[in-house]
Amino acid sequence: EDSDNDGFYLQGTYTFNGRTKVGVSYGESNEDGDIFYNEVEQDMWTVGVYHDITSWLRVMAEYSEAETEVTPTGGISATTLEYDSFSVGSFILW
Repeated sequence: EDSDNDGFYLQGTYTFNGRTKVGVSYGESNEDGDIFYNEVEQDMWTVGVYHDITSWLRVMAEYSEAETEVTPTGGISATTLEYDSFSVGSFILW
């Protein structure tokens, strides 16, 4: 069955010293009208720091918070799921 979906995503970064980047992002997604759910709303924001150790090695750290609210059909009350995550890592550029 078809459902209506909409959403958006915003992201911004700033680089200083030529080697360190700080970024923030936020997004929302909304789904209306499906067989099982009247509505599903999701949102998430992330903030991160990314640093170039060398021209080919970058280390990073990110923190995110997300929330999903589901309103089922049949008059059942909405359920909200929340989570936080913290990630660290690195990657190689070539």
